[in-house]
Amino acid sequence: MISDDDMKAFLGYLSVINGKPIRSLDDIMTMGTGGFLDLTQKIPDEALPIVISVLKRSRRGGEFFHKLTGDLDAESAAREKSFFQRYMNIILEQEDSKILNPLIAYLPPGCFDDLAFIQSRQTFFLRQSIDTINDFLQVSCECTKTFAPDRQEEAWLWFWNYVLTK
Repeated sequence: MISDDDMKAFLGYLSVINGKPIRSLDDIMTMGTGGFLDLTQKIPDEALPIVISVLKRSRRGGEFFHKLTGDLDAESAAREKSFFQRYMNIILEQEDSKILNPLIAYLPPGCFDDLAFIQSRQTFFLRQSIDTINDFLQVSCECTKTFAPDRQEEAWLWFWNYVLTK
C-alpha cells in the first residue's frame, strides 16, 4: 500500500503531466479507457514503470487494469495493445540497465519551470540516497559536482538554484 503523502506526490506528478488536476484515483477512473491511454502517452518512458507500479499497488489497482483490458471497441483495443507493447519494451530494456532512478522519473526536466511542483518534491528528493541524487543531477542537470554522503540538503540547494536559473 502507498502512504497518503506518496499518493499525494504521485497525483501531483500526474496532474502536471496531464495538464489538469488529478486529485484522486477516482479522477483517473472517470477518465475512461481512452482518457487513461491519453494520459499514459504523455508519461515519459523513464516514469511509466513507476506510474504503473503505483497504480497496481493502489487500493483500486485491480480495477485500473480490468477497466483497461475490459470490453473495448476496435480503436481502443489497438491503443491498448500499443500501450502494453510500449510498457513491455520499457521493462525489457530496464532488465539490461541499472535500476531506475526515481528522481529522474518523478522530476522530468519538462517540469523544471513549474516551481511549485518542484518545491513540492523537496521531501521526496531529500529521502533519496546521495548516489541517486548525484545520478539525477548529472543526467537531468548536467551537474559536474559530486555531493558527499549526507549532503542531500546541499544537493537540494544546488538543484533549486539550477531550476531558478532556467
